[in-house]
Parts: sequence; structure tokens; C-alpha cells
Amino acid sequence: MDPFRFLASFPRVPTWLEVPHTGAVRAILDTEIVQLEANACSADDWARVLVPDDFNPNRVQRVHFSGDVVLGRFYTTVDRSGVALKSGVFDATLADCLIEDGARVSNVSLMAGTVVGPGALVADCDEVIAIRDCTFGNGVRVGLNAANADRSIPVVADLLFEDLARLVRPRPDAEVLAALEGVVAGYLDACRMSRTVISAGARVSGCRRVSGTFVGPGCVVISAETVTGTTLLPGARIGAGAIVRNALLQWNAVAEDGAFVEDSLLAEASSVTRKGIVTHSAIGPNTSIAEGEVSASVVGPFTGFNHHALLVSACWPEGRGNVGYGANVGSNHTGRAPDQEVHPGEGTFFGLGINVKMPADFSAAPYTIVATGVDTAPQRMTMPFSLIVPGSAPDGPNRLFPGWGLARNMYGIMRNVWKFSTRNRATRGLIDPDAFRPEIMVQIDLALRALEGLPEQAQYSGHDLRGFGANLVDHRDLESGRSAYQTTLRWYGLREFCRMWESGGRAPHPEQVPYLTRFATATEPGTLLDLYLAAERDRLAAVLTSKARDDHRGAKTIEDYAQVHTPAGDDYVYRWAEEQFEAISERIEGLRATI
Repeated sequence: MDPFRFLASFPRVPTWLEVPHTGAVRAILDTEIVQLEANACSADDWARVLVPDDFNPNRVQRVHFSGDVVLGRFYTTVDRSGVALKSGVFDATLADCLIEDGARVSNVSLMAGTVVGPGALVADCDEVIAIRDCTFGNGVRVGLNAANADRSIPVVADLLFEDLARLVRPRPDAEVLAALEGVVAGYLDACRMSRTVISAGARVSGCRRVSGTFVGPGCVVISAETVTGTTLLPGARIGAGAIVRNALLQWNAVAEDGAFVEDSLLAEASSVTRKGIVTHSAIGPNTSIAEGEVSASVVGPFTGFNHHALLVSACWPEGRGNVGYGANVGSNHTGRAPDQEVHPGEGTFFGLGINVKMPADFSAAPYTIVATGVDTAPQRMTMPFSLIVPGSAPDGPNRLFPGWGLARNMYGIMRNVWKFSTRNRATRGLIDPDAFRPEIMVQIDLALRALEGLPEQAQYSGHDLRGFGANLVDHRDLESGRSAYQTTLRWYGLREFCRMWESGGRAPHPEQVPYLTRFATATEPGTLLDLYLAAERDRLAAVLTSKARDDHRGAKTIEDYAQVHTPAGDDYVYRWAEEQFEAISERIEGLRATI
């Protein structure tokens, strides 16, 4: 396999970089200077102010010009919060600027080295200025950058997150990384300039300082504290009180409500809000960071992080998980150098008030839940869909339930799939909502094979099986996990049998289907269809049962619980799962008709 495959899709040139440019211009006429001076305008040197032939001096009032300034045609209006305002330049100081046709600049104490595109609005700002030889945040290094194990990667504005993820885990070799640095250097040369650019239709208002920033077409920067050395791709927004430095905001990304973003990439449709802090990190598509802090991490798509919590030095490109209130994920407990890291698995749920001590690797244990109040010791745990709870002794090992999610929490798993299926706002790249993809099934299979090799005893620890990490497993819970893994692999084999039949036009031989002959002895196509339908019916029942368990607990605890909570049978996730089951049933009947 070509080791340079990692670089195949890495952007070579900044395709987003479009700097507005004016048409034909001329020196300003003496009569126009007289009119501008009557409008309270002044200039260090009127000879350095250029205008179009049909220049409209009535739309330029109370402006001071310094250096080379080019003005456009101002005959149209610009929309601001639903109000049509006249285009032009009002109450501003311009130094070495280009103001394009139909733009409006008003109440700006200093605008220097700035290009304002057609129809753009810049209003009520203290400073909008350039930075010399700026690359608009491109080339910023994100991810793990520990003292003794540098995992950081240079990124650029239009790098898709899925391509970044391939460069994060597993990490490419030194030769590939050297080639990557060369590619990035060429990219930076192509976008380096001493300008701030406000693109066509963009809105910048109420900001204290905007410098060395590329504001893409239609982007909004409103009431921000500071935006410097940053790129905003179309649809991105920086809002009230935000401080954004040396950052890349991709399509429809958001930083607002006191957000602090520094040396980071916010991927498509991601957000940092409510005083969230993100530094030296890459945040994946559809991931929301609010109130908490993410530092030196790569956090994948659909991760919920909406409370006061900490995620530091985390390599989590798969994302799809949750960080609960008070969680501290990545505690460098050694008291020595900050040289450790944590690798959560896809869909990991970190509960309230947990502490994950470094180093920790849960990457082979996707969709694991770390329950409320758990403190995890440094470890590598490889049991997918598991539950970790506090142990019986206050200072003793935690208790691990392998495969607990598959056996007892099918509702939670299907709710995740529903969220990933219905809430995806990213249109670039591929985010497969399925929690049971081939790579996940491989991890389940490896865990099952490890469990099958254990002798029977009352309790197990990491000494018996490294994949248990720093936890204890009771024999009964091991058997439950083994059964859950077997059932899931059997269901997956049956599902793939039907999918391969549909795509190939005929029933495949069972030996061609992953896991099928290992867990299903039948070979006749009709029987396998019956088994698949039954397996899907069992999974639907498991969704209902796991939700009904919560309903029972709630009604037993709170007197009027049933009056204000939707019963399991009417729950939106269960209804969605029912719809999926009905669709599968119809597909099965369609295949049966071809036998």
C-alpha cells in the first residue's frame, strides 16, 4: 500500500481564496474633492484616492483617507437586520483599502490594509486591519502535542475532517509527515498576503478588532471581541463576545456567546458557544462545545460537550460520544512532564464527574459508557459497548460489564443512530450513521474471541485478559457479554447476507458472508431470511425493553412521572426503530419473492 495515500486528498492550493478587485478606476477630480471636503472628508494625499468613472461622492461622508485607497460604485443598498442601508463609506478612517461596488463601511475608527467585497457591510468596529505576511490561520498545528510525543498535524481551511482523521490515527511515518510539511508550505505560500479580506455579501459589525482575517462570502462576524489571523469559509459565523485567534472556521461553523477559540480548526457545522474554550484542537463536523474546555485534542463528529468539563490531549477522531458535566477526561496524574494522552473510542459516553487518568486507550472499545463518578486508572480496555461502574471497594478497581450496551441499552444505541441519521448538517465528506459498520464488528469479534479463550472462574482482571484494563469482571457479566457479542455478530451476518443478495441480484453463498456460518448453521436462503427477520424483531423488542425499564424506574420514584413522560411504546426513537423494522420486513419479503 502506498504510504503517501494519506496525502492524496490533502488540499494543495487555497481554492477558497478569492480577493475582490475593482474595475477601471481613475484619479479623483478636483470637483469631486471639493464635494468630498464639503462632506467633511479629508485625505493625506488626494492623488492616492482612486474612483470609478461614475463615482458618487454623495455616498462618502466624514471619511479620512490615508495611503492608497480605491472606492467603488455606491448606488445600491446593503441589508442590515432587515433594514436597507445606503452603500458607501461613512464616518471612517481608511488606510490602504479597497472598497468594492455596493459595499458599506460606516462608523469604523480605523480600517487599514483591508479589501471589502461587493455588497459587504462593515459597521461599528474599532479596528479592521491587516497583518503583514498573514496566512489567515492556515498551517496551524492541532492535536496532541505532548512534550515527548508530538502528534500534532498542520491543517488548512479546506481540509476535510475525514482526511485529517486519517493523518491522526494511526500516525503516518516520518517520510510521509515530511512530505505533508512540504505540501502545507506550498499552500501557505499561495495564500500569504498582508491584507484583511471581507468577501462579497459578508457582514462584520460591532467588533473591537478584526485583523489578518479572511471573511468568506456571506459570512457573519458580529459583536466579536477579537478576530485575528483567521479564515471563515462560506456560512461561518463569529458572534457576541467571541475571541478567535489563529483559527479556521469551515462551512457553517460557529463561535459565539463568549467562545474562546485559538490555534484550532472548527470543521463544517461545528460550534463553540456559551464560553466554551478550544485551543490547539480540531473539532469535527456537527460537534458542539459549550461551557467546557478542549485542549490539544482531535474530537470527531457528533460529539456532545455541552457542560463544564475538560478534554485534554485526546485523540478521538471517531467522535460520536458525549462528555458529561464535571468530567475530566485526560488527567496527567504523574506529576512530571505533560507527556501523556487519552484515546477514547467511537461513541464513548463520559458520565457526570468522572476522571480519566492518562495514559488511557479505549479506542478498541467503541460505545462504552463510563458511569457517573468513576475514576479510571491508566489502562487499555478493548471490550466494545461496555459499561464501567465504581467497584465495591472505595479504592479498589472499577467493575466492567463487557457488551452491556448490546445486552441492556439498545435504546441508547439506536438513539445515537437516529441522531446521526437526522441531525447531520455537514454536506462535505462522509459520516456513516451506522453504529455497526465493518470496523466496529471487527472489534466486537476480537473481544469475543478473547472472552472465549478464558477459563471459568468467579472473577477476572486485567491480569487474566489485558483487554479488561484496570477493571474487574464477574463471571456472570463475562457470560452476558459473550452472549451479546455472539448475538450481534450473528445479526450482522444475517443483515449482510440480505444486503449482498440485494446488491448482487441473487442469494450469496453463506460462506461468502462475514460471520454468518460461524453463528448461523442454516444455509437455505428462505431460512436465513426468517432468522434475519426474527433477529430484527428481537432488536426492536430490546429497544422497547430498555426504554420501558427507565419508565418503570421513573414511575416508581416520581408520583406523576407517567403523566408528563411519553411511554416507551410512543417514544420517538422507538417509533423510528419500528419504521426501520417495517422497511426491513418489506425488503425481506421482496427477497423471498425471488426464491
